[in-house]
Amino acid sequence: KSIVALTVSKFTPIEVYSTSRAEIEKEVFTNLQKEMKISHLVLDKVSVREVTYSKDYEKAINEKKLAEQEVLTLKEVTKQIEEKNRQATLEAEITVKAATAEAKALQIKGNAITSNPNVVDLEWITKWNGVVPTTFITSGTGQNQSLLLNLSK
Repeated sequence: KSIVALTVSKFTPIEVYSTSRAEIEKEVFTNLQKEMKISHLVLDKVSVREVTYSKDYEKAINEKKLAEQEVLTLKEVTKQIEEKNRQATLEAEITVKAATAEAKALQIKGNAITSNPNVVDLEWITKWNGVVPTTFITSGTGQNQSLLLNLSK
């Protein structure tokens, strides 16, 4: 009886009632056969028919399984959070590299304009869309003078 009880206790109630019955029978048969051989008895077959647990034992097993599932869920959530953090770190690094490259490009352009003011004219010509401007803005010197002309009239 104890061999049967010990063997069955290794399995969940669901496994005992369905998926692992053949495995349980095999393990019980092997263990019983060893014990019976000592007494010169021969065992032909073991069949597991009705297995019952106390309600408290079933409840404890089910609670254990639920706790194990909760742990697995928490592990999965933790993995997802870690992956999001890794992605955020990569995106931040990419943003910093892009901003650094843009700042360097602006610095190079600024140096080019400072050393050769004709670069501004060249930029204006390459970006001109062929339409004559209708508004002209300039700022003068002294007393912060500025001028805005509407050329479309």
